[in-house]
Amino acid sequence: MFVTVLLAAALQAPGLAGDGDGRGLESGTGAYHPAGVRPCELRGRVLFVTAFEDYRIQLVDSLPDARVQYVDALPNRWGQWQVVASFPDFTVRVVDSFPDFKVRLVDVFPGCPGGVHQSHARRWSDFLPCPPRT
Repeated sequence: MFVTVLLAAALQAPGLAGDGDGRGLESGTGAYHPAGVRPCELRGRVLFVTAFEDYRIQLVDSLPDARVQYVDALPNRWGQWQVVASFPDFTVRVVDSFPDFKVRLVDVFPGCPGGVHQSHARRWSDFLPCPPRT
């Protein structure tokens, strides 16, 4: 009984649903993204590699999954990436075909294409049940 409950909880955890390799379907959209993360929400320190990457990206000019802005410091907003040589938050390999997602490099307005901004995103606390009335 206890093992069944743990297994059910693990399968419902973000990033664990899907084909068992730690990647999952983005809930509600049917779009496949690595680790269940929307590509436009990626931010932080990035290291470009040629093997053993976390994400495979393709650089495009139209119809991107994410708009990325390179910054020198403090990559705090969605789509802001700081290129580093060590201690990255995630690693990326640039490919020509079969990417995990497509990226467009921009100078302003990084993040999700189509006007979805970080301030309008739902927080995890929005999905918690209301506390009982006392």
